Amino acid sequence: MAFYRQWQAIVSQGTFVLAVAVSGAAILGLSGLWLVERELIARAGESLAIGAVEVADRLDATFQERTGDLEILATASQVRGSNPVAVSAYLETVQRAYPVYSRLVVTNRAGKVVAATDREMIGRDFEQSPWYQAVLHQSQGYAGMVREKERRGGELLTVVFSSPIKAADGAFLGAIMTEVDRALVQGTVEKTVRQFAAQTKNFGRVDYRVLTSDGALLLNSDEGERDPGNFLELGLSSANNIETGQSGYAEEEHLVRHVPVVTGYARLKGSLSSRSLQWGILVGSDRDGVVAHIRSRLVPVGLVGLGGFILMFGVSLWANQRQQREQKTSAAALRALAESEARTRTVLQDAMDAVVVMDAQGIISGWNTQAEAIFGWEMVEVLGRSLVATIVPPQYREAHRQGVARYLSTGEATVLNKRIEISALRKDGTEFPIELTITPLKLERGIVFSAFVRDISDRKRMLDRLRESETFFRLLSEQLPVGVFEIDEQGACVYGNKMWRSLFNLSEEAGTCHQVRSGSWLQWFHPDDREKVEEEWELARTAFDRVAVECRLAEGGEEARWVNVLLWPMTTEEGVRYLGTLEDITERKRTVAHTMTLLRHGRFELQTLTEARNLAELLAHAFPDPSRTQLGLTELFVNGVEHGNLGISYAEKSALLDQGQFEVELVRRLALPEHMNQRVHITVERTDRNLELTILDDGSGFDWKQYLDLNRERADDLHGRGIAMAKLISFDEVEFRGCGNQVVVSVSLKESDGDAWPEEERKVA
Repeated sequence: MAFYRQWQAIVSQGTFVLAVAVSGAAILGLSGLWLVERELIARAGESLAIGAVEVADRLDATFQERTGDLEILATASQVRGSNPVAVSAYLETVQRAYPVYSRLVVTNRAGKVVAATDREMIGRDFEQSPWYQAVLHQSQGYAGMVREKERRGGELLTVVFSSPIKAADGAFLGAIMTEVDRALVQGTVEKTVRQFAAQTKNFGRVDYRVLTSDGALLLNSDEGERDPGNFLELGLSSANNIETGQSGYAEEEHLVRHVPVVTGYARLKGSLSSRSLQWGILVGSDRDGVVAHIRSRLVPVGLVGLGGFILMFGVSLWANQRQQREQKTSAAALRALAESEARTRTVLQDAMDAVVVMDAQGIISGWNTQAEAIFGWEMVEVLGRSLVATIVPPQYREAHRQGVARYLSTGEATVLNKRIEISALRKDGTEFPIELTITPLKLERGIVFSAFVRDISDRKRMLDRLRESETFFRLLSEQLPVGVFEIDEQGACVYGNKMWRSLFNLSEEAGTCHQVRSGSWLQWFHPDDREKVEEEWELARTAFDRVAVECRLAEGGEEARWVNVLLWPMTTEEGVRYLGTLEDITERKRTVAHTMTLLRHGRFELQTLTEARNLAELLAHAFPDPSRTQLGLTELFVNGVEHGNLGISYAEKSALLDQGQFEVELVRRLALPEHMNQRVHITVERTDRNLELTILDDGSGFDWKQYLDLNRERADDLHGRGIAMAKLISFDEVEFRGCGNQVVVSVSLKESDGDAWPEEERKVA
């Protein structure tokens, strides 16, 4: 009883009551500040984690685009061309169109650079480089990086992408490589972080770091800051957490400045399954910067409240002041939370794709403006609704529920972090195609799923229109007076129109290619012409250019049936296709052959190799055996251009052919002023008993005697046998005159009709 009265006396003293009240208020205020700070830090950590995910997604998208671009370039016919100058010109065109590539390089199958946008790299040997060895032995694309130790601001120097170049039959031809400089990668990261920092300005300064998969520093927002060493070996929490593959945040100590920081982390998925590009992204802010604004509000409020308590000298007034202080503290905390949520919503609203966020229970918790436009639901209508019941079509709902449950229980998933095509529901119940990427995000309050959605209805409609256009083209082609056909990349026929079927004597009911001889379309042509067509087709496949050739059909009956073949390459959904026409030119050939037998005297001039070959084909019909004569005329006309007017010696041509530069040198010399007016002059004289043709070039001549007969020493050379072949096969006499710039050939007509050819020779023509 005495103790109770003593305790009551103490409690009744105002000083004790005030001390207890002030102490209680101080404890309550500090506890409230701590709780608010913890919640604010959690919100800030989640926002920083989202920022790290956005940086990782943008880098992944950039690397995937570079990888896809390079795979497409590796299949381009311009890259597989045999002319290095043309390949380099094409690479320079690509670089001008896409400045993202600091350089582009094409190697041959031995790893030696044959074409590049940087001319100084031509001739360099990359056989031992990791990117070349990867595409050589694994036959697939490669993505990696080049690092420079002790570099301020991080070790990253450049990111390298490469892909194999293959022939149509899958043979390895070489590799194409490109580099993306450090500046571009750092620019992408800085731009994303700047946008994030602008939206989260209450965090203070936002820093970033990019780490390799083994913890080394690649990029640092503060290039003047020293490199502390390997982040994994130093035990940094955020760097260790990246190894799990999940995104999130951590509170830790800055390794250089030794101050508390809040760090959001995420990891790149990597390109081509390359661990070297599975970088870690750290986006952080000083802890003091995160809580500074709330402290600046709460501390003054607490001091003012405490002063009021002392001045009022009453428990009731103190209680009232405490209530007001708590209300102000709560309001400030709510405002801070609202600002943090508003920043998160701003990040989602500014995304280019629709963003839908779902919690582990399948409830929609995020819905941006693009989602409203695509699905037709306002944000206020869908928040809190079941995602399955809102946008998932009925046939996919059960699979969706099972997939979420499996991931939450085992961590296994089949569609997460992948770009897939599927259908979704709009508010009006219509189903439409979408492109979908779902990313899980592990936060303190649980796992959420962020889905990035893109409406691909327009793309699907475009594909449907292309299919309709193909049907219309085939209906139209049935009315054309020439044969129209389509073959695939292996040469198998997939379509032939009415006139095409007529050329092969197929019935109207055939309608397809299966009744023509199976295998490659080359089997359509006469065995003597098949090699010529195959050479033209191979050139078209490597240079992606058209085929234009005249040849005979294999099944022409008693008389050879000539056709003019035109073939154009095109790219379709099914791969490379070739669209061609066959025009029956048998009558025209017969007319030309007969007309040339009427020639008695003629003079011609030519300058280029194309003109030489075309004139040789025409004048051959004036001779009794055109097929043999055309070979000799072509060789002599070409010699007049190459060795006569352009002055290319035998040794020079051998060297140029070995270097693959002969065609380039021909073009260069033809454009020189001293050669622009030079011509090869041809004169034809025909009598009843003899046909004589004189070839005179404007060159200085050459030592022709050593080339009149076949020489074993030149047997392995790629040229040098044309004159001897012309003498042995094509003409009765071959006579060089003067210094060698004039040659006269003749054929006796004693055994042939002067006005007409024997019937069997006409058939050959």
